[in-house]
Amino acid sequence: KVFSEEDFYKTQEENLLKHFHNGGRHNMSVADSSFDTWLDGYVQGVPNRKVSIYTEGALCALMLDIHIMDYSNGNDSLRDLMKKLYDEYAIKGKPLTEEDYIHELIQYGGPDSLKIVESYIYGTKDFRDAIETSFSIVGLKIEESENKDFFASRLGLKGLIKDAVFHVNQVDLKSVSDDMCIAVGDKILAINSKPLTKKLLESLMVKESLVLKVKRRFETIDLELVLTNRYHYRKFIISRLEKRSDRNKMLFDKWLDI
Repeated sequence: KVFSEEDFYKTQEENLLKHFHNGGRHNMSVADSSFDTWLDGYVQGVPNRKVSIYTEGALCALMLDIHIMDYSNGNDSLRDLMKKLYDEYAIKGKPLTEEDYIHELIQYGGPDSLKIVESYIYGTKDFRDAIETSFSIVGLKIEESENKDFFASRLGLKGLIKDAVFHVNQVDLKSVSDDMCIAVGDKILAINSKPLTKKLLESLMVKESLVLKVKRRFETIDLELVLTNRYHYRKFIISRLEKRSDRNKMLFDKWLDI
């Protein structure tokens, strides 16, 4: 009863945004990112290099939790596994290796749990199919919606506008902005020689090309961009499936302890 169902969905939607909007997911696993975090601290570092151990850890834990419940027909969950590790290892002062954890995990969640560990904790395989499969087990689905922010949607850029200047904080890999070598720290001063206004940005959502005035550390240049039909940084919405089986409903209720 800590969260409502809608509040819970919102937290997972935020995790999905953070995951899919981070190009580092293609380059470094959460296990390697965890090790790397101990080396350089809790800072972003090189753009699109690594992932957040909190975001990725939460999503991997969610998948494992659901698969354990599915495998055990609703009798066990990730909580039960963690309690066993506490009782059998921590309380008894017994060391816990990664191999021990994986062995115990398979006992609770079966071979599919091992696939999650190999593909999404130690690997960089795309989460999309796995997370959708997990949600479907408990009768939920993920839908995408277009990002209404011009810079994010059409240019693949995230940042903030301050004093009519857009400050670039993030660039989506393989976006038109990435192709034109726009980078974190750049500033967009104008578009089509016009100052940045809400009305201008709204009018640009349907444009096929434009010219950005970009200020970099040592220069100010004009960049002509041809916009593709690809829309970036899309948003995610979690909702119930229209048709849910009795098993979906049973696992959902046990999953959220309803």
